[in-house]
Amino acid sequence: MDPSTPTTIGLIILTTGDRRQDLDSIMSSAAKLGFDEQIIVGNGCKPPEVDGWRSVESPKNLGVPGGRSFGIGVSTSAVLVFLDDDSVLPERSNSLVEDVRHVFDGDNSVGALAFRVNVTGTDRTMRRWSPKPVDNGSTEIHDVPTFPGNGHALRRDAFEAVGGYLDELFFKHEETELSWRLLDAGWRVVINPSLVVEHPETSEARHGHAIELGLRNKIWISRLRLPVPVAVIAGAVSTMRTLGRCRSIVDLKAAAAGLRRGFGQLPGDREPISWKTVGTLTRSGRPPIF
Repeated sequence: MDPSTPTTIGLIILTTGDRRQDLDSIMSSAAKLGFDEQIIVGNGCKPPEVDGWRSVESPKNLGVPGGRSFGIGVSTSAVLVFLDDDSVLPERSNSLVEDVRHVFDGDNSVGALAFRVNVTGTDRTMRRWSPKPVDNGSTEIHDVPTFPGNGHALRRDAFEAVGGYLDELFFKHEETELSWRLLDAGWRVVINPSLVVEHPETSEARHGHAIELGLRNKIWISRLRLPVPVAVIAGAVSTMRTLGRCRSIVDLKAAAAGLRRGFGQLPGDREPISWKTVGTLTRSGRPPIF
């Protein structure tokens, strides 16, 4: 790309068709920001036709990583921003497009950019939306081990270079798995805390298969991407932590199903990250055994 040509920034929003009012709101807000491309992906549903937006449909719900992959596949932008269909863009996000462009144009090694995701109407973020276990309050762009699914941007070249998302994960931990491969390939994953989007406070329990898929995916990711000694520890820790969160017989049955599927057939070839990357993740405060 000609360095004098500004990087094109596209926006992709996935919808399953059950939050139309929220979707209309985020589309209306985003349309004012000056994205080069705006795509709404109907993930198992027919998306609305809205002026200024490209509506594309996957008749089958491909899950979160699959839906994002589908959106990237029909897009043309060099950098893709992803927001949930119930996200909110506060007024301080009015410069989001230029701020994202500045990060990617300023460092060609940045593969993924995390936004700060706050609970709607507050300056508080949920722990599971934070790329690092402890938020040190820094306002500077800095390296992190992963990014939140409900507010991030990906460089197309980096995404394609590492093989994209593992679509078979369907839901939960797909950002972790992609981040590990990006870091292992030499790309940076960074956060700009001044880039803020908002999202309703939600519980993972709202997804009926959260326990099963969460444990299955953690075990899959460990088996696929970690050196054997670390994978063994990670699998044991994930199992024990999941069982510790179970509150009913139904939860225990879901955990058992996740365990059984996690140790079943892998959804791809085993390609472990290097010990150097394991060390990078550990120093970041998010060792891969968790």
